[in-house]
Amino acid sequence: MNIFKRQIKKLKRILPDRESMSGYSMGTWTWDRKTDRFTLENFWKDKLGYYPGTGVDQNDWRAIVHPADLQELVKNINSTESDFIEMELRLKTHSDSWIWIFFLGKITSRKNGIPYRSEGVILDITKQKRLETEYNSKKIETEALYEESEAQNEEMAAMMDELQRNQMDLEEINEKLKKNEARFRQVFDYAPMGIIQATLEGGILNANNSFIKYFRYDSLDDLKNSVKNSRQFYRDGNLRDSIVSRIGTEGMLHLENVAGIRKDGTTAFFNVYFLLLPEINTGRQLITTFVVDITELEEARFNRDMFFNFSGDLIAIMDTRGRLQQFNPAWTEILGWSEDELKSIDVRTLIHPDDREKTTELLRNVGKGTTSMTLTTRHSRNDGTYRIIRWNIIPFIEKGLVFASGRDETDRYEAELELKKMWDRLDIAINNGVIGLWDYNLKEETLIINKSMSLLLGLDSNVIPVDRKKWSEFLHEEDFPASMKAMIEHLKGIREYYIDEYRIKLPSGENRWFFSRGKIVEYDESGKPARMAGSITDITEQKNAENRRKKLEHKMQQAQKLESLGILAGGIAHDFNNLLLGIMGNADIMFYELSDGSPLQHRLLEIKRAAKRASELTNQMLAYSGKGSFKIELIDINEVIFEMESLLETSISKKIKLTYGLSSGLKMIKGDITQVRQIIMNLILNASEAIGNSAGSISLMTYLKECDYEMIEHLAMNFSMKPGTHICMEITDTGCGIDPERIKHIFDPFYTTKFTGRGLGLAAVSGIIKSHNAGLQVESEPGKGSTFRVYFPVVDDKPAAAQKDKEDSPIDTKRKNATILIADDEQYIRDLATKMLTIAGYNVLLAQNGREAINIFSENISTISCIILDLTMPELDGVEALAELRKISYSVPIIISSGYCESDIEDRFKNMNISGFLQKPYQISEIVTAIKKALDQSGK
Repeated sequence: MNIFKRQIKKLKRILPDRESMSGYSMGTWTWDRKTDRFTLENFWKDKLGYYPGTGVDQNDWRAIVHPADLQELVKNINSTESDFIEMELRLKTHSDSWIWIFFLGKITSRKNGIPYRSEGVILDITKQKRLETEYNSKKIETEALYEESEAQNEEMAAMMDELQRNQMDLEEINEKLKKNEARFRQVFDYAPMGIIQATLEGGILNANNSFIKYFRYDSLDDLKNSVKNSRQFYRDGNLRDSIVSRIGTEGMLHLENVAGIRKDGTTAFFNVYFLLLPEINTGRQLITTFVVDITELEEARFNRDMFFNFSGDLIAIMDTRGRLQQFNPAWTEILGWSEDELKSIDVRTLIHPDDREKTTELLRNVGKGTTSMTLTTRHSRNDGTYRIIRWNIIPFIEKGLVFASGRDETDRYEAELELKKMWDRLDIAINNGVIGLWDYNLKEETLIINKSMSLLLGLDSNVIPVDRKKWSEFLHEEDFPASMKAMIEHLKGIREYYIDEYRIKLPSGENRWFFSRGKIVEYDESGKPARMAGSITDITEQKNAENRRKKLEHKMQQAQKLESLGILAGGIAHDFNNLLLGIMGNADIMFYELSDGSPLQHRLLEIKRAAKRASELTNQMLAYSGKGSFKIELIDINEVIFEMESLLETSISKKIKLTYGLSSGLKMIKGDITQVRQIIMNLILNASEAIGNSAGSISLMTYLKECDYEMIEHLAMNFSMKPGTHICMEITDTGCGIDPERIKHIFDPFYTTKFTGRGLGLAAVSGIIKSHNAGLQVESEPGKGSTFRVYFPVVDDKPAAAQKDKEDSPIDTKRKNATILIADDEQYIRDLATKMLTIAGYNVLLAQNGREAINIFSENISTISCIILDLTMPELDGVEALAELRKISYSVPIIISSGYCESDIEDRFKNMNISGFLQKPYQISEIVTAIKKALDQSGK
């Protein structure tokens, strides 16, 4: 039974000779639950006699099934237990007679277990049933009159033989179906061109192996799963709609060079044939498409066109009479003639009259079997000038054609003329210029020099004996050994050239620096050097300039060391200011809490004086470190490195090669550009010192890096560093490396492995990294160099600025009708400020960040008289909080508090309407004075 789905459904389509099945009294049937359409191929007209207009439609199939057989038929085609259907039933003909059919089929489609579609074959067994009826009616008589029914038995045997023959015919048809389907499938699958069948709407039904391979899919299932509509194969999405429209009227369509899209998104090119064919069973219109992949041909054609059209050489195919058949655009670009003009003229007329004879002679050789020829001629432009063209000509005698490619060598020819003139000028310059030339005869031990070298050395003769003793009289005693070594190494073949710098004692007594370069130009018969030649140049001024540069470089290095110390001092000062506020504030509060005359008040005054001196010291350190002008801004780290390039290269040894690998498109970082420069300079200097006086290299790279918690935990430093995108600045050297035990100490202040110095370079780097919420990684091994990686967090918005102010005022402890809002992220500072202001008679509200300060002020706007904002707070810092508070009230006095100096605050809070600055650490008198001044200015 399993043959029906594959064979009977395709019976007419597969059989190439379209054998009629009517001779076998056989047909096919299909039933579709959705439309309740029951189709009987070969029976509806031929056996049952129903034609259009006879009054019975195939949808009314229940009307032609015998009532006694209808229920069983419906039960079989709706069966949920078996997929196979086999029964005998009666159908009514157009003439109201009944025929018996053998009904055989299979349920081919189910939805949710319910049959949705069935199909199979039917056989006309009316004759057999009639014989069977007659057989049954006569069975009793046959049994009673067995001896008399021999003829009837023979007739029954004949009937059985006919049934057997029908069965054999059916089996023969099935076998043919199998063979034909196999042949069709083989041809379809292995056809050299791609074939695909789709509905008019674009649904994909089938595709062969070549099509699947063309579009780079793994299988037919992969293609169907990936492409929901055949429109997706076209680079031009509207092309398929145009094809469907045209093929509906033309039936067949041929398109060339159609751009298609492969699975990987690349473009391929095809020649395509479209056929509109109906489906055998349903009559549905399908588009069968045949495709031939011409991608390689198209690419080759494109490459050929690219070479032909965009070549800078003149390329042409011409006949033996000089008429152009094809030529590229270079003809019009180089010679200036239009395409029409070139097509209408004999190109030989463009040749300079003096070159025509040799051209004619060459063309005569075209017919003599010459394979290729070269020729240089002058060709006239449309403006009357001439261009010099060097031709390469290949004749094709059997075709009567000549291929020619010509290169415009006018510029080269003119350059050669100019070069000759230049050599003439150089010859004059050599004999009269400031470059000395020498020719050293090793056999005769004589040095012949030109006039310029004689003048440079202050000599009268152009021949100098060059024995070792005589030459030592010319060279400075410190340079003579190295100079002789360089000469000997070249003569022995160790060096390719003789290159040397030395000082020569001139007759005037002056020592001047000279650069000499030479090479062996002649060998004797035994292969030993016989002659050397070279030049000599006075480089005294360059040497003096280099010495000045080295002195300046040394000064700059000292300045950088001092700047590093200043940065460290600034970091210490900032931390001390916060600590001193706790000391000074608590001492101040205790002083006011004690009764007058208490002996402890004297000691508290001493503590306050000491804290005050410490505060003054930290302020000096801030000024020294540059913190007084500390400026947070957006920084392009690559731009900073570009600006420092010359400074970095002059700060390291000439023996060290500094290379850069800066990634483009990096985001910005937030920080102080001076301190970022300090990190770069200190790490480069540290790398240079690690290499020392040896030759080596330092590489400076930047790139983006995603840092997670695990990576951050393994960094040498990760101050306040959070996971996310960072810019990595990587500095690698080939220096001496660092012992693992020393790595953990290199960032300690004053730790150093050098004989001199204070070891503050890397300590300063540590402080700057901390202030920028950055991280640092160190990789090193003794003898194998070191790598330092600094990770800066990237930002998108502009950072906040800072501001300061300071003023003193005597304390007034009377109760005041004023409430002060203090916003600071440090708990102990909020506690100290609360106690101070309570002593001074003020009411106090506290906020631990800028956001909370805004909320509290919004709720108590009528009672809050003044606000003190810390510069650096979480969520919203002082700048951001000030901006938001000013949106709520422009008149409320707001004081900024910070551990840095006032000059920085003035710039950062310019035009932001602040009422004062309170520098940490402060005393009761200072905070009260600042508040009183702010309230007086506001009129409260």
